[in-house]
Amino acid sequence: MAEKLWQEGKYPAAVSEYERVMQKEQGSDLGLQAAYRAGMTEMLFLEDYTGALKKFTRIIEFSKESPLAHEAQKQIGE
Repeated sequence: MAEKLWQEGKYPAAVSEYERVMQKEQGSDLGLQAAYRAGMTEMLFLEDYTGALKKFTRIIEFSKESPLAHEAQKQIGE
């Protein structure tokens, strides 16, 4: 659902769906991917840098070994 909303350009609704997945799949690969997609969407399309930072930080906290943690750190640095 989140991907469909995102493709339709309904970014706030997509972020809400990604957040729902994050809560349900907390710490899993799917949950980390949802957090990353939500963070990127907030940063690039909604200009919600604080929300994006929180999601990127959450990815790093849950799984420092995940490739997404490296990407999250890169986004925080930029």
